[in-house]
Amino acid sequence: MRFGVFAVACLVVALGGNVSAGDKVAASNGKTALLALPAFAEDEALVHAAAMLQKAVESRGSMKLVPAGELASRLSLGRVSGPSAVDSEQLEGLFQKGYIQSYSFKYTEALDTFRRLLARFDEAQPDGQLWKLWQKAKLFEGICLLELGKKAEAEQAFLEVMRTRPKMKLDPRQYPPRFISFWDSLKGKLSSLPRGTLEVESVPAGARVLLDGMEQGRTPYTGSLPIGSYSLVVEKDGNRAVRKVRLGEQPTRVRVQLEFEGAMRLGGEHPAVVAPDEKGIPAAWWPWLGERTGCDRFIAVRRATDGGKQYLSAAIVDPTSGKVEMEGRIALASLAGDALGPAVEKLAEFLATGRSPEGVVAVGSVKAEGGGSVAASVEEKAPAGPWWKRPWTYGG
Repeated sequence: MRFGVFAVACLVVALGGNVSAGDKVAASNGKTALLALPAFAEDEALVHAAAMLQKAVESRGSMKLVPAGELASRLSLGRVSGPSAVDSEQLEGLFQKGYIQSYSFKYTEALDTFRRLLARFDEAQPDGQLWKLWQKAKLFEGICLLELGKKAEAEQAFLEVMRTRPKMKLDPRQYPPRFISFWDSLKGKLSSLPRGTLEVESVPAGARVLLDGMEQGRTPYTGSLPIGSYSLVVEKDGNRAVRKVRLGEQPTRVRVQLEFEGAMRLGGEHPAVVAPDEKGIPAAWWPWLGERTGCDRFIAVRRATDGGKQYLSAAIVDPTSGKVEMEGRIALASLAGDALGPAVEKLAEFLATGRSPEGVVAVGSVKAEGGGSVAASVEEKAPAGPWWKRPWTYGG
């Protein structure tokens, strides 16, 4: 089951029944999301059209939509991912400020600065070199705590670095001998800490598993680490999944579908999920989107092509089945001109009332490129396959 050729979809919740789309969405109690699904990542024009449609639908007052920022947070499981997630220059500046404060023996002020820096890492998923900054900030947090006479807290700060870097040695050119001795004294304590088990599976297999920025192995991965919270990244072929995991007495299991995770674009004008090819999004993605967002209907706004003619399309989709409940299209050669605004308003009217204003065609009469209506292509069911190949639910 696939949705659309060159698909860009905006998703809005609605309930089934012989009522208008607006009535369905109004009855959904705000479980309505609007999400752009471009067929290629650089299609910012369609993402812009999705943002415009959200405003047009909301302005009518009959449909309560999930705000774009909230939708991005749900899709990312509360953690923004990607190079733009953190301002590296600002973080470097915070570290330098804390370093100067500690060098000037202002340990209380320095501790506050380092902890403000570290809090930023809890809000966003850093990349590459920024984990080295996290490592230094965590060590200097421990140094400040030692100087303030808080030895137990200093141990905890050092151990949070050491648990994923057990062979790491402190550079004597950067750290005084007494801090190096304190670090080395904790290695015995590290081995005695209660440990938990982390199991990570991915599709495809062979993905890198990183904890707090350090590679631990490849999927399928099983590891034993000290109990506590970790930042987990699973990545392969440019796709990555980001999780905050907590290890306890029972095994912690994580499963990810990297193509799905890698398709999400959450830092632009409006949240988007990029279709993996020209056939549209795979059938299994619809229930994943529904579970991840907590929404029970979506409005799909996409590009459609018929006989060389371009359309902007909006459809209401049930994510449980992937079924298109209603779809309207309007001919639009370009999304960059003045015609976009009026076209979006007409599609919003169609979604709210179920009636087709001038220029909007209810799907059934317009065929998708390659033959068949959009609804027919969405209703197509993928074979279940053997149990070990069946899709997982990736809601968490």
